[in-house]
Amino acid sequence: MKKINVSFSSTFVLIAFLIIALSVHAQYQKPIPSGVFHIEKGDPKIDSILQLKIEFDRAQYNAEYHTIQLYYGSRLMAEKIISQFKEKYPEMNVELSFETPNYKVQTGYFKSKIRAIKKLELIKRDFREAFLITYK
Repeated sequence: MKKINVSFSSTFVLIAFLIIALSVHAQYQKPIPSGVFHIEKGDPKIDSILQLKIEFDRAQYNAEYHTIQLYYGSRLMAEKIISQFKEKYPEMNVELSFETPNYKVQTGYFKSKIRAIKKLELIKRDFREAFLITYK
C-alpha cells in the first residue's frame, strides 16, 4: 500500500477552494419574476438628467457609422478593385476617395456594427484584405 503525503499547503488550498465555492453558491439569487413593475416619478433633476442622456445617445448614434474598406493604395489597383467588387456585389455601392498619397475603396454605410460585421464576413471571401472602419 502506498503512503500519500499531504502537505499543509495543499490542505490549505483545498479548504480555501471549498470556502470560496460555498460563498459563491450562497450568493446565488433567484431570478426576478417577469411581470409588471411600478416605478414612481422621482426628483425633476433626475428626469432632466435622464432626458440629457437620451439626447446624448441619439446624437452619438446619429454621428457614428461603420464602413468596409476594401483597398488602400494606388489608383490603378483601386479602380480594378472597384470593377471586381461591382461584378460580385452589384447591389452594394462602392466609393473611391483620395487620402494623400493613396486612394481608398470603401463600401457600405452601416449603423449597426453587427450588420457590418456580417457583411464583412461575406465580402472577405472575395476580398481578403477588407476590414471594418468605424467613423465617429
